[in-house]
Amino acid sequence: MTEEQWYRKSINWQMANIGNEVRRAIQWARNEMKAGNAELDGYDCQHIKVAQKLFEYTKRDPKNVGLIREVENAEADMDLLMAYPGCPNEEEWNLEAEEVLDYWQQFMYAYEAEMMHSESVEEK
Repeated sequence: MTEEQWYRKSINWQMANIGNEVRRAIQWARNEMKAGNAELDGYDCQHIKVAQKLFEYTKRDPKNVGLIREVENAEADMDLLMAYPGCPNEEEWNLEAEEVLDYWQQFMYAYEAEMMHSESVEEK
């Protein structure tokens, strides 16, 4: 998807899609930890690279100017989490990952509500 196509999407759609990449990255990291990969680097994950690109698109989107702080905070949370896999305390990392997943889920709910609202408006 080009940056211009990304701009045509709502902030909820944008953040829900970034959240999907973060969810996939967390699953990748969990699989790597289960496999015993002690040298795990979360930034090697392709899903994180995609999420980073989508964060940049979202931050440059003119309609999101009032939400930049929220977007930057979300990006910082992802960065902290992905810098952390492979730590000695896997249980602590998993708890942090669940909190991050809960955070991202709110954007999916908001996008679903947005879609339901637009469908009900179209029906009228």
